[in-house]
Amino acid sequence: MNYVISNLSIVPTAAKRNRLIEQVEKLVKKLQILPDHYIYSEVLKLNIFKINNQEYRISCSLKLKNNLVFLSESGKDISAVANELFDKFRQKVATQLEKERLFYASKTQRERKENFESYFSDLDAFQQNQDEVSFKSLVKELLPGLKGYVERMLGSAKMIDVLHNQNYILDDIVDEVIIRTFKNFEENKDQAEDMNIWMMRETDNVMNEMLDLEKYKRITTSVEEMINSEYASLDEKYAYDGSGDLISTDELDEYSDLDPFLGIEKEVLISGSEKETVDEISDKLSRRQMKELIRNELIKLPLRHQSVYDLFFYEQMSVEEIASIKSETTERIEEILDEVKDFLAKRLRIK
Repeated sequence: MNYVISNLSIVPTAAKRNRLIEQVEKLVKKLQILPDHYIYSEVLKLNIFKINNQEYRISCSLKLKNNLVFLSESGKDISAVANELFDKFRQKVATQLEKERLFYASKTQRERKENFESYFSDLDAFQQNQDEVSFKSLVKELLPGLKGYVERMLGSAKMIDVLHNQNYILDDIVDEVIIRTFKNFEENKDQAEDMNIWMMRETDNVMNEMLDLEKYKRITTSVEEMINSEYASLDEKYAYDGSGDLISTDELDEYSDLDPFLGIEKEVLISGSEKETVDEISDKLSRRQMKELIRNELIKLPLRHQSVYDLFFYEQMSVEEIASIKSETTERIEEILDEVKDFLAKRLRIK
């Protein structure tokens, strides 16, 4: 992200001008956390106006896709005015960013439903004629995010050794989900209005069965090993709604039309400059590097928490949709999202 400062010359001394530039550059580095998809302009604009001989006004603006973020502050001390302005500006950007996410999530949800409504008769005809190949091909086009959803969390499961069997193949899992949907299409037509939720829920079922099978194998192989395992104490049946083999972030991006949220944009933006670790992260790491850092931390969470995070930030799904997939209340999904964000904030020393 670049920046433009208008009327910088009216700042009286070189030292004050340099100090202001340092403050602006620090703000710009913080704003690097923003997803590209939500930014209209890559230029942060600042304007300095001299109200009188002793007082200045600084204004700051950034265009997001659906809104302009603008603020101004006045005062006698240029550096103090800039500090106060930039603190408020970061908070306003964080607030507006969440509105942008909700806008696109709602748009994505609407488009998914419209797509399935448009092709429902084709899917129904394929099922009636037992044309599994055409059904499968069309579903993959209508739900491009399904593969990435499976891929990310399957990779997480393997990384923490919950699934250590290397025979689990991504495309086979995706195909199994679609085949089950194909077989049950006739009796579940009432769910076809939002087939995305139906199929994501079916993905959970398939991958939970894999987990149950893996648990059984471990028990029959070595009861003692299972008892000593840190996973033996986990009672929750985790859903694997994501990834295959561990892959690079370049490959992960292939399955997302949007530059996804990291989940901690707000926390990074509103954190104070005294937070040394946050500044180091936001100043020295790119968004891609930040993704890798966050992914490494997410591995330490229960897979169910990871999957909720994945659906919300990568697949742009609403809390209501996720609650339906997970058979949970919206309140519990919100709690999980808050728990994940709080965990990441603490692990990255943002809090």
